[in-house]
Amino acid sequence: MKAEYIGQVKKYMNYVDKKIKKVFHDKSVGVIICRKEDKYVLEYCSDDRIFTTTYKLK
Repeated sequence: MKAEYIGQVKKYMNYVDKKIKKVFHDKSVGVIICRKEDKYVLEYCSDDRIFTTTYKLK
């Protein structure tokens, strides 16, 4: 995965946090999900509480 993708997600998250969300909303969470062969893989997540995992398509 390219570093530019992560940078772009962070850019949009910062925009949402500064311009759209209200005080009572939690901080935005950004994820990047990629398809690899017959699986979707969580390649990036901005929140450590969400762990990386793999799901196989049927």
